[in-house]
Amino acid sequence: MKLKSYIQPIDNPVNIQTEEALISAAQDNPKAFKKLYERYYGAIFGFVFKRINDKDSTADITQQVFLNALTNIKKYKHKGVPFSAYLYRIAINECNGFFRKMNNTRYLVVDEECKNSLIDELIPSDDHDVKMNQLIELLKKLDVKEIQLLELRFFENHPFKEVGYILNISENLAKVKTYRLLSKMKKMLGR
Repeated sequence: MKLKSYIQPIDNPVNIQTEEALISAAQDNPKAFKKLYERYYGAIFGFVFKRINDKDSTADITQQVFLNALTNIKKYKHKGVPFSAYLYRIAINECNGFFRKMNNTRYLVVDEECKNSLIDELIPSDDHDVKMNQLIELLKKLDVKEIQLLELRFFENHPFKEVGYILNISENLAKVKTYRLLSKMKKMLGR
């Protein structure tokens, strides 16, 4: 199963005013939520698939994410991050619930493009295979919250403000936790 075939990036980012107009329309009329759904479905599906690694379960969880978002759209308030951050937050909670309920294995998909900045930051080697093997071993030693932080920041390339929002922490705490985690990982590697 190829991951790339399931991941669809968010089409042409809209400006904040346009996004707020879409959200406001959805708050007034649930049928207007369709535009938000169509805009973000592919990105949220890919995000969930990277963690679940099962197409059917991913589709179910993604649908639940959007159902939760639609159900709570009237409570949504803009907090300086894109609406997608709200959806990612729901997706993380749904994935965590899936793992608790199913007592299932959590997957971590590391794309070539995504891991380069993290791997170059941590592992001083010219041998790509050595770097990859060291990264895999290192990731096995981290807890779920640490991996979520790395995924959001390095594999999903979210800015710290969005990482903080998705994980329900401040932007500054997201930065501090990231730099502390990188420092911890370097120590684990003996650097």
